[in-house]
Amino acid sequence: MKKEDNTSPLEIEYSYKKQPVYDFFKRFCDIFVSLFSLILLSPVFLVLMILVKATSEGPIFFKHRRVGKGGVDFYVYKFRTMKHDSRSIAETLTKEEFEEYLVDLKLKEDPRVTKFGRLLRKSSLDELPQLFNILKGDMSLIGPRPILREYELERFGKYQDLLLKVRPGLTGYWGTHGRNDTTYEERIKMELYYITKRSFWMDTKIFFLTFKAIFTKKGAI
Repeated sequence: MKKEDNTSPLEIEYSYKKQPVYDFFKRFCDIFVSLFSLILLSPVFLVLMILVKATSEGPIFFKHRRVGKGGVDFYVYKFRTMKHDSRSIAETLTKEEFEEYLVDLKLKEDPRVTKFGRLLRKSSLDELPQLFNILKGDMSLIGPRPILREYELERFGKYQDLLLKVRPGLTGYWGTHGRNDTTYEERIKMELYYITKRSFWMDTKIFFLTFKAIFTKKGAI
C-alpha cells in the first residue's frame, strides 16, 4: 500500500499516472459503500425530506449540472438548501454579492439559503443524495469536488485535462484540509495534488478526516 508523503500541495509538479488496480478496487468500494449507506441511512433520508418540504416551498431535491470524468456533464444531487427561485444567480444577488461570489464561487452570508438549509450545509447533510451519483458512477466517494463547466473549469488552466482524468468526489483532500477557509487558487492546488498523489492510503486517511471535518464544522458555510 502506497502511503501519502508530506510534500506540500504548493511545491510539486502536478501529473497523472495510471493505476488500474487502484481504480478497479476504488470503484468496487464506491459501489459497496454507497449502496450500504443508502440502505442504512434511509430513515435519515426520510426525515430530511420531510423537514426540507415542511420548512420552505419548493422541491425536496436540487440538481445542478457539473462536469465529470472525461469532460462528461452530469447532474449532482443535493437536498435543496436555498429558497425556490427560477431566476439566475446574477438576478437573485446584489451587484456586490455577485462580485464576491465570482471571486471564490461562494458567499459567507448567502441570502438565498433557508434557515434549515444553513443547518444542512453546516452538517454537510445536504450532500447525502450524492450517494446516488456515486452508485451510478458519476462520482466517487473521494476525489476532487465536482465543478461547474462555466466559471470554474477555465480556472484550472493547463491542468483542465488532468482534473478530468478522475471522477469527482463526495469528499476529498480539499474538503478535509481547508474547505471554505481556503481561496479558490489554493483549492485548485489541493485538488491537483490529490490527483497526483492519490493512493489507497490517502483515500483511507481522507475518509476518516471527513468525519472530523463534519463534526468540527471546519470551513463550513
